[in-house]
Amino acid sequence: MSDPTVDVAGKDVEGPGGGRVGRVGIAVVAAYLLVLSAALLYCLMILWPHSNSPEPSSPSETKAILHEVAGTSQGAGTSDPGPIAIVKGNGLTDASADLKQLDTSEVSFVGWKFKVREETRLLLLVVCAGALGSLVHGLRSIYWYIGNRSLVWSWVPKYLIQPFGAAVLAVVFYLVIRGGFFSADAGSQHTSPFGFMALSAMVGMFSEQAVLKLKEIAETLLSKPPPGKDAEPEKRQS
Repeated sequence: MSDPTVDVAGKDVEGPGGGRVGRVGIAVVAAYLLVLSAALLYCLMILWPHSNSPEPSSPSETKAILHEVAGTSQGAGTSDPGPIAIVKGNGLTDASADLKQLDTSEVSFVGWKFKVREETRLLLLVVCAGALGSLVHGLRSIYWYIGNRSLVWSWVPKYLIQPFGAAVLAVVFYLVIRGGFFSADAGSQHTSPFGFMALSAMVGMFSEQAVLKLKEIAETLLSKPPPGKDAEPEKRQS
């Protein structure tokens, strides 16, 4: 393999987008990656999993909460609120865990406050982690090309679009794992948000390998299509 500094540094590459990126272009692309990384880190911090339903400190407070919830359900037209929870000691049993996934928590984003459900929070964390993983790969790649003075314009769209593609790919992996390894009745409280976030970040960093893994899964579940006339086998990158 030829050295890119020899092929590119001394001259412009032929073809569309073959010209080298100048100082202003380098500054704009680098600023874009850094600002987007900081924004995603901020989103992860405000969406970080936390308990928004603290346990009552005494049995009397537990009974008051259960009475309030039951009264709310009856006021909404529900004839039979059903067993909501069972009081044991100073807290609630697992019978109330199914209600936690329906709870909403308030999130403050740059002064704008809104409420999100726990399932929505987990999905947003997956999106942010996937995009952030791709930015880690993008930052490592761009400083290598800038350091070797071989950054050309044809690579700039990749750095701009890759975070969004990685976020979508992380969602696809999340749906595959959530649908394949968790039951339909499992809520967000039965999953590990940290595990999903770690997987999403790795999918973003190694999107090519992630696509190959999805291809293997698809070929296991579905029929493998015949190769096209000019098809070439896709190889794993070392």
